[in-house]
Amino acid sequence: MATSVTAMDVTPQPDPAQDANPQPDPAHDANPQPNPAQDANPQPDPAQDANPQPDPAQDANPQPDPAKDANAQPDPAQDESGKSVLPSNTVDIKQKSCNCDKCSTLKSLKPSSEEGLYRYTMDVMEALKVKRIKVIGNGSFGQVELIENKIGNVKVLYAAKIISLENLTAEEYVRQSHNFFNECVINQMINHKHIVGFVMGGLGPSYGVVVMHYYPGGPLYLHLKTLSKQQVKKYAVNIMKAVKYLHSNRIIHRDLKTENVLVKNNDVFLSDFGMSSKLEPGNDLVSGYKGTQGYIAPEILASSDSSVLYDGFKADSYAFGVLLWCLLMKQQAKPGTEYWDVLFAEADARFYIYEFNLVFSAKYLLKDNPTDRLYISDVFDSLHQAGFCEAE
Repeated sequence: MATSVTAMDVTPQPDPAQDANPQPDPAHDANPQPNPAQDANPQPDPAQDANPQPDPAQDANPQPDPAKDANAQPDPAQDESGKSVLPSNTVDIKQKSCNCDKCSTLKSLKPSSEEGLYRYTMDVMEALKVKRIKVIGNGSFGQVELIENKIGNVKVLYAAKIISLENLTAEEYVRQSHNFFNECVINQMINHKHIVGFVMGGLGPSYGVVVMHYYPGGPLYLHLKTLSKQQVKKYAVNIMKAVKYLHSNRIIHRDLKTENVLVKNNDVFLSDFGMSSKLEPGNDLVSGYKGTQGYIAPEILASSDSSVLYDGFKADSYAFGVLLWCLLMKQQAKPGTEYWDVLFAEADARFYIYEFNLVFSAKYLLKDNPTDRLYISDVFDSLHQAGFCEAE
């Protein structure tokens, strides 16, 4: 049977749609008439003046754009490569834990732009219109100043942590910038009666400012030698409550020490969250060499590799154990000290009379092996069950 090959015929029939003698297309006339819409002598468009006035928005001598100025300060939110150094969970710090009338006046100024905090193109202290009274503390980050904000006839004192962003190496700049943003972010996530009151964070061209409530007693280490038995117990329990609260919200402090506990009205308040980390559910591991010598857990010191992972909550447990040791021994921590051996040697009748529970707690917080070390929540629950302290 013959097979049809019409579709592949090498001599195709002419297509009726393509006439060999096509008629001219009226739309393509060989002698087209002039289009009235295209006049040979068009009138000038009133919207396009021959002598246009200069646009005020386009100045002949424009001012340099600070964002593109060759001598502009680098953006603390980015490292030298332009990569953001902001924590991934950065949020707008206008939602503060403290919203009382006294604090809200400092937050009323609108920033020039908002990317997770208040930004100013001018000096932050000048923008806030506060009175700088004196320097009340110094650290590797910069300094802490006592400032005064006047509300009507009422003068309110605050502490301003000033984090310098000038004259730094690239590595120092990234660290300072990250610590500043991190402190602002973590502070607005938390609200506890034994954690410092956070007011606002402001970023200027050369430094960042973290404004906090003022704690006139200063850091805890100034009071160690004069603490009463009742104060040792009270301070230990209240610091433990603050850290337990952080851990319940999956935040690890990473720099627990007597310098980061402030005193006011015979009570204590945990501060400084520049090194803190917010951990995802199900992941307790962190890396990095963070903390202060004398408080750093043995498993961190044992490795020269900063990428090695360790349990962040257990590292906080050890640091709190050292802080507890400082309260019991009434002295500052010293790197290289065998804390439990020293404490055990001093654990005579005076300890067992009123601080037995704290000494026992320190023993299990200062374990060298993190597997044997207790979580702070477990220690607190044990003390509560023993009737040593009240629950939150």
